Amino acid sequence: MEGEETNEPQPNDEGSVTASLANISIPASEANSPDHSESSQSRPETPSIQPQQITDPERSNRLFADSNAAGEEDTRLFNPLDYEDFDERQRSLDTFLDTYAPSKVKRSDGVGKIIVNSLRFKDEGLGDVEKIQEEFKKLSHEEVNWPTVRKLALTHRCKSGIWLVFQNTREKVDEAWRKIAKATVADMLGTHAKVTPTEDAGTPEEVLHSGQYVISVYAENFDKKDEVYNLEDKIRKLGMTDRMAFKPRVYSKIGVFSENKWGLRPGIYTSHWHPDVDESKIRDNEK
Repeated sequence: MEGEETNEPQPNDEGSVTASLANISIPASEANSPDHSESSQSRPETPSIQPQQITDPERSNRLFADSNAAGEEDTRLFNPLDYEDFDERQRSLDTFLDTYAPSKVKRSDGVGKIIVNSLRFKDEGLGDVEKIQEEFKKLSHEEVNWPTVRKLALTHRCKSGIWLVFQNTREKVDEAWRKIAKATVADMLGTHAKVTPTEDAGTPEEVLHSGQYVISVYAENFDKKDEVYNLEDKIRKLGMTDRMAFKPRVYSKIGVFSENKWGLRPGIYTSHWHPDVDESKIRDNEK
């Protein structure tokens, strides 16, 4: 989505972890970073705008279908638990990132996603998806809002969420993915991370993402605001200055994508970088 090895952060050494995040082009150790950072707690929120007004159900349905199709296609996966030796793991990760850079892997080759796991990876955050989908279908159009969906998700244990990091060029996505992937494997970000390969099939009218890449960084619990904000702060410390949005994974399972027919914003939080003050501001879209 990560080059040469230098200093490794030590457990509970907040300064060294922050420094490594700022220079993550080099491998980090297996030590966990702190759970909270002062900057993520104090960062101001910008005023929110109520649910999106533009709807295009046909396009939203195509995005839903494309997401489901990607889940059925081949995956390129790096699992750090396959390597007991740290140096071997780092060499293998570098090879993986070079071979399966998102700019090189094409959707037309049948690859739907490229994933790296953290050492503490577990994907138990989807809960009872079938039950959620079943109950969601019973809701009237007027009943579909974030509080209702949030209650469904928590009731059926679909708690995980994703910070989406948008990239617009092949060069930028390769560099960004490399940093995020290395930080993830080093247990400095979320449970795992994913990137979309190059979308190279279809006419301009059929292309859904207009050459845009999306890097996904997974959080364990969308309902823990401190956790979500802290993860955003860690991603920003890697040098990411592009637009970001946080999406609860339940939305992807019930078809809430951009321009959906309910007028819901797919991201319950959005983050924008402000170069004039050299920091990001998070907007809570549900306020």
